[in-house]
Amino acid sequence: MPKTQLGNIVFTFCIALIAGQQSMGQGRKLAVVVGVDTYRASSGLPSLQHAGSDAERLSDALRQCGYTVYEMTQEIARQAGNESSAPYAANVRDQIDGVLSFPNLGPGDSILITFHGHGVQFEHTDPGGTKSPRFYFCPADASVQGVTADSQLTDRNYLIPLQEIYELLKDCKAGTKLLVVDACRNDPSRPSVFRSGLASATLPKLPPPPGGTAAFFSCKANERAVEDPEFQQGVFTHFLVEGLLGKADQPLANKPADGIVTFSELTTYVANNTYAFVYDKYKVKQSPEMRGEFDLNLPLASISPAEFTNSIGMKLVLIKAGTFMMGSSDSDQDAYNFEKPQHRVTLSQDYYLGTTEATQGQWESVMGTTPWRGKEYVKEGSNYAATYVSWEDAIEFCKKLSSLEGKSYRLPTEAEWEYACRGDTTTAYSFGADASSLSNYGWWGGFYGDGNAKSEQYAHQVGQKRANPLGLYDMHGNVSEWCSDWYGEYSSGSVTDPRGPSSGSDRVIRGGSWSYYARDCRSALRNSNAPDFRFDGLGFRVAVGR
Repeated sequence: MPKTQLGNIVFTFCIALIAGQQSMGQGRKLAVVVGVDTYRASSGLPSLQHAGSDAERLSDALRQCGYTVYEMTQEIARQAGNESSAPYAANVRDQIDGVLSFPNLGPGDSILITFHGHGVQFEHTDPGGTKSPRFYFCPADASVQGVTADSQLTDRNYLIPLQEIYELLKDCKAGTKLLVVDACRNDPSRPSVFRSGLASATLPKLPPPPGGTAAFFSCKANERAVEDPEFQQGVFTHFLVEGLLGKADQPLANKPADGIVTFSELTTYVANNTYAFVYDKYKVKQSPEMRGEFDLNLPLASISPAEFTNSIGMKLVLIKAGTFMMGSSDSDQDAYNFEKPQHRVTLSQDYYLGTTEATQGQWESVMGTTPWRGKEYVKEGSNYAATYVSWEDAIEFCKKLSSLEGKSYRLPTEAEWEYACRGDTTTAYSFGADASSLSNYGWWGGFYGDGNAKSEQYAHQVGQKRANPLGLYDMHGNVSEWCSDWYGEYSSGSVTDPRGPSSGSDRVIRGGSWSYYARDCRSALRNSNAPDFRFDGLGFRVAVGR
C-alpha cells in the first residue's frame, strides 16, 4: 500500500558535501537560502513558525562567514515588493540555476544551498517492483493534497526533488558544494516543542547518501528533533549557526584554536551540544548523525580574531554585526531633542574598534607632531588621550596608519560608535539607567557638574576606568570622539548601515568628556562641530573593517 509521510522527511537537517571537495581558499562563496513559513490553504501543508527565521539567521551567519547570500523567504519578498524573491518553485530553480551558472566556477569556489520548510516523502516503485522512498522539498506554492504516491505527482504539484539538487551540484565545477535541508517540521499531532524525527516505526530508514557525498542529520532513526521556545528555532539549527560563527573552533589538548571551523569541528560541536541540551532540558534523545564520505579537515568558515594589537600598540576588539535602537526615547528625561527620534538601526558588517582613544604616544609615532603641547588643560604623557585634534587631523592620522599597517583604518560611523558604546544594553549608560556609577567608568564633571575631574581638569590616561560590556574604555568620559559622518537629523524609520548626510558643515562628535555634565556622558548623547575644530576635551578612536 502506498505510504505518504508529510513533514516526516528523513532529511531532518543534513549537510551534504558533494564529491570533488577542495579547500575554500580565497574563491567565491555563494549561498542560496530558501525558507517557507506559509503554505496555501489548499496545499495540504500546515504553515510553520520558524522556517523563515531559521533561514534568516543562517543567512546572517553565512554573510559573516564571507558568503554572498541569495535569501528567498516570504518576508524578504514582502519587504522588497518583488515576487521574484518569493520561495516559489520556479523562482527557487531559477535562483539555483543562476548561482550554479556563475562563470568560471572552479576548485577554489564554494556553493551552499539550503532549504527550510516542509518536506514530503512518497513511496516509489520502480519497473522491477522495488520500492524506495523519494524525498521532496515543498516551496511556497507546493501542493500535496490527495497525493499518496510519487506516480501521482505532476509539474503542478511544484515539488523540488532532493535528487534534482544532487544532480545539479554534481555538474557544478565549484570545489566545495554543500546542501542543507531543514525540512522536517512540527507534526500537528505531537507536542509543539518537537519536530518529527528521522523515522517512525513505519518509516523506512533513509538509504545511504549517493557516492561522494556526506550527510549530517539532526537526529537518528526513531528520534525527534526539538524546537526550543527560548531559541525560537530548532536546537540543531541554533548550534549549527553558533558553531559556524566560531564556537566550533575549540582548542583541543594537542591543537589550539586556529580561527578555522572545519567540517569535523562543526559536526562534533553541533552533535555534542544538541544532544546535551535536549537531554538535559527535555529528557529525550536527539543524536545528530553523520553518514557518507567526507573530508574531516574541510574548512567551512574562517573566524576573525576577537581582538588584535597593531604595531603602535593600539588594541582593537571585534564588534559583531547586529541591530539596536539608536537615539533616545521620549521617556528619557535627560535626552535632548536632537537625539530623537529613537529608531532601529542594523549594522550588517562586523568591524573592529579601538578599546581606547588614541593616545599622545600613538599620535606622535604616526604623525610626528604634538598639537596639544603648550595648550590649556593638558597633561602630557604617552598614555594620555591625544587632544586638540581636528576631524581633518584624525582622518590624516588614519590614512598614515593605514599605509603603515596595511589595513584600512578609519573613524567609526556615528551608528557604529553608539552601537559599540551600548554594548547590547538599552539603558542611558552601558552600566545602568542613572549616573550613580559614572565615576567608575569615565572622567567627567571637570567644568560642569561635580564629577571626578573637578580637581583634575585635563584629559586623563586612557583605560584607567572600567570597560563597557564589549571591553571598550572611556566611552562615557575622558574625551569626546570624532565620528566619520556629517551631522544631520535622524531618520524616523529603520535604517541599515547609516553614514549620515552626503554633505554638511559639521562632523559628528560622540561620547562624554572630562568637562561634561553627567547627562552629556550618556550613550545617546550626540554633538557636532566644524571639521577643523580643536578642543581640550576632544580626541578620537579608530575603527577598521573586518
